[in-house]
Formats: sequence, C-alpha cells, structure tokens
Amino acid sequence: MKALALILAALACLIAAQVSVAKEYTDEDIAKLIANAPKPEMLPQAGAVVLVHQKSVKYSSDMSAIADELLVIKILQDRGKTKYGDIKRRYNKDSDSIVVVKAVTHLADSTIREVEQKAINDVTPAGLADAAVYSNVRQKVISFPAMAVGVTIELRLRTYSKAPEEGEKVFVWGGDLFKDTEPVSFKELSVSVPSGLPVTYTVQNESVTHTEKESDGYVIHTWSKSNAPQVITEPYMPPLSKVAPRLIFTNAQSWDEVGSWAAEKFFHHVRTDGEIKKKAENLTKGISDRNEKIRKIALYVINDIRDVGESSLPLGLAGYEPHDADSVLQNKYGDWRDKSVLLVSLL
Repeated sequence: MKALALILAALACLIAAQVSVAKEYTDEDIAKLIANAPKPEMLPQAGAVVLVHQKSVKYSSDMSAIADELLVIKILQDRGKTKYGDIKRRYNKDSDSIVVVKAVTHLADSTIREVEQKAINDVTPAGLADAAVYSNVRQKVISFPAMAVGVTIELRLRTYSKAPEEGEKVFVWGGDLFKDTEPVSFKELSVSVPSGLPVTYTVQNESVTHTEKESDGYVIHTWSKSNAPQVITEPYMPPLSKVAPRLIFTNAQSWDEVGSWAAEKFFHHVRTDGEIKKKAENLTKGISDRNEKIRKIALYVINDIRDVGESSLPLGLAGYEPHDADSVLQNKYGDWRDKSVLLVSLL
C-alpha cells in the first residue's frame, strides 16, 4: 500500500501542471511562509492561522475533473491542536478518489515529521455508520504527528472525479467561504473549464478578487482574498455563510434548467402503491379533513423517519437522487432527499 501511495503521489506531481493556480508554492515558499508567520501574541484570540488555503479544479471536455488542495496552518494555541490535528475530507467513493500527495508537520526547530501511512485512513463517517444505504460516502482522515503550539501542518491533496455516464447531464457548480473562525492569510479558488462552457458567479456579503483568463482552450476563473481576519463567534449569531465572503458559481443558465434536471432524478423514485398506499391509508384512517390528513402524514415523516447525515450529506456527496420511497419506508431512515420523496409519495 505504501508503494502504491508513493506511485500515485509521483503521478500527481507529474501532471500538476494540468490544474491552474495563481501561484505554485514550492518547499522554499512554504519555509518562508512559516518563518514569517504571525506569533501567538499577534493573534491572541486565534487558535491557529491559515497561512495558505489553495484549491483548484480543472474540468476536462468529458466533464471528468482533477482537483488539488494545499493547506498550510500554523498552530498558535492548544485549541488549534484539537481543531487541526485530524484533517477530514468527505467524498463519494462511487465517483471520486482522494490521494494524499504530501502530509507533514513542520516542527518549531525546522525539522519535518511525515504523516505515517497508518495515520491516513478512509472511514465511514460516524453519523452514517448505521445507515448502510449510504455506504458510498467515505471520509479521508489524515492525523498529523507531533502536534504542539508553534508547529505548522502542510497538506497537499488531489481528488480525481470520473466522467459522468453517457447521456448523463452534469453541471459545473460549487462555491466557498473566504473567511473562517481563524484568520486566513491567503485563500484562493481556481476553476478551469473548456472554452465555450459559460460559468457565472456571485459573491455575497463581501467582495473577493476575481481574475479570468483563457489558455490552451480553457477559461480559468480565479477568486482570492488576502489577510482575512477571523470571525469571532457569538451566541445566536447568523451562520458563517451569512457573514463571510461567499462565492457561488455555476454553468447552469436558469432555475428551470436545474429544476427539470432535478425533477427527472426525483420523481421516478415516488411510489403510490403497495406498502406506501397501505401506510397512507393507515395514517389517515378516520380523518376526513384534508389539512389534518396532510398534517398527520407530515408529522409521521418528520418524527418517525430517522434523520441521517443532516449536515454531512450535501447535494452530490451521496449522489443526486433519493432512494425509492418504499425503501425509505422500510428502512425508517433517510437524508433530506429520501424523506422528501417519501413525503411526496404518502401525500
């Protein structure tokens, strides 16, 4: 396994030029960043400082994709060790694979400790451990050694996403936040798409820098922000997405286009016969008022169908389609897509 990991890392480095970013960080660049990083007394409220967070993704003409991520974080306080000692990335194993290209801890004396292979694991997220139908959702966990105040972790990941099946419609879409609960010295997101594939975007709450250029048949969009102060959390404050600069991008041209696509994936999982029909009749037995029937069915789905992965299954991670409604009824659990298709079926 170790030899395979080394081969994959070498291949990833050989084709790194395929993914465009504004700056390629060398080992010398990282060393300079660490040497010039803020001291704890300069950021007394911060547990750590993100020196660089750089992500880039390139879509090929067949809509397969390669994404690179660079993360460099200096630990300033003990709470930073807990927050960043284990870095986790979730993915759909049916469509994606993640390779750890580099994972090291830079010690305060400038020596380097590599993350051992046994400290890199692919696991089922805790919230999905007892939900077998979501076995495709996996989590890559990288556990860094020698975590202490004053050390810096460096992580380089590469994610491969396979092309969609023939005839399957896919979109380029995504986004990110450009502030965090820790200060961020520099953050950058780059998206490369074949020329002729239109990408539109919006940024909410605050502005970020955007550049666009064309090269070798690709249009490269890059968004970045430097020296973003940390967001100090307060009780009852709005979510971070309402406070931090928020980027949203897509090649979809209208909500009608997205709605039609989503409807095709949703409604063929609706069932109105068999056990679904029996359950609906049982729930509404003896009730004549239409609104009371709706209330009874809705409360059943809300209260009796166990929620799975409310925050851990964003659209796309577990797939874009719900499971069949009768399967959800039998399992008695589901994510928001599954519960929606069951609710529609029972109604």
